[in-house]
Amino acid sequence: MELLNKILEVEILLLLNFFIGSFMLSLIIVTQLVNYPLFYKVPSNVFSDYHYDYVNRISAIVVPIILMEIIISTLLFILFNSYLTMFIFTLVILIFTTTFLVQVPIHDALKIKSDHQLFKKLIATNWIRTALWFLKLIISFNILLKEIT
Repeated sequence: MELLNKILEVEILLLLNFFIGSFMLSLIIVTQLVNYPLFYKVPSNVFSDYHYDYVNRISAIVVPIILMEIIISTLLFILFNSYLTMFIFTLVILIFTTTFLVQVPIHDALKIKSDHQLFKKLIATNWIRTALWFLKLIISFNILLKEIT
């Protein structure tokens, strides 16, 4: 019975990793193709208020998920100790690092004023995170197939 419980826990962890990765890839694609381009449409005189609301609302969704991804990728690496789980862990750390070293400073600058150059930079650099989450999802799917089937 204990072995069955351990297997179920690992399967749940793998499924959760895949589900969260799918969710974040979907969210980053919507952000990339819808939300960020719409920044250009917001009048400059109300942009700061709009941006403040956007950042607060999206952060309430994204921050807990990124933290869960760090925990899950760490657990997967500890449990499986494979190249694939190490790669997932590395991708999550890169996503976390890119978010806080690149995206957050751009958003901090946008708090002050609307700036079309910063919008372009935000969109261009966000492709990095989009690609990283895409890679993470592909690897997560492969691990899921390998371990559950």
